[in-house]
Amino acid sequence: MLDPWIGFSTLVRGNEKCKFVWLFFSLLKTFSIYRCFMFPADSHCDNGYLLYRDFCYHFETETVKSWQDAEDHCTSEQGHLVSFHSEEELSFLTVVQQAKSDVWIGLRRKVGPKLDFGWGWTDKTSVGYVNWAPGEPNNCVEMYDDGRWNDNNCLQKRGFACRHRQCKDFVI
Repeated sequence: MLDPWIGFSTLVRGNEKCKFVWLFFSLLKTFSIYRCFMFPADSHCDNGYLLYRDFCYHFETETVKSWQDAEDHCTSEQGHLVSFHSEEELSFLTVVQQAKSDVWIGLRRKVGPKLDFGWGWTDKTSVGYVNWAPGEPNNCVEMYDDGRWNDNNCLQKRGFACRHRQCKDFVI
């Protein structure tokens, strides 16, 4: 079970101002690991979204939706259900989500004219990294609170996680 302790401190490196987020993990109550992640000091994420690298993330656990309704919600906010492309990204988001419930992510079985039963991210990025729970996959994909993935009936109601690219430039 992950018990996050989050504190913020500032680091100035060259011309870059960053924030450190320290995360405390308690493993078996006998071993502790500390990790830190750097964020740009001036993130361009909407309120309620968390910046990680070039993307803004939002975990919604108060409102539950079917997989498609969750994806529709994310696209209405100019994003998609979250896609993962590395263990580091998954590890970071598993800790900071602070949700103790399962959430929909943007991976699902692709169905097309040729009934291609492969898997694809809703944001059309390639599926290079996966973290399936044992015996999976077979449906729309949820992420357990510990970061493992499971596929479930797409009509089930779950919390969800959205992701969109951060706004770096504003054009008027």
